Amino acid sequence: TTKAPSTTTTETPTTTTTRAPSRLREIDGSLSSSAWVCAPLVLAASALACTTLG
Repeated sequence: TTKAPSTTTTETPTTTTTRAPSRLREIDGSLSSSAWVCAPLVLAASALACTTLG
């Protein structure tokens, strides 16, 4: 009876703490990847605009 609560109390916080940062890291990873994809597109669009206007 004493071992059951100790395992539940120790397991639940570890799972929540490990899952939360992983989700945040996934969000950060997706944002960074989208930024890396959008940046060249914006540069290419600006280059095309400069060439067409120039």
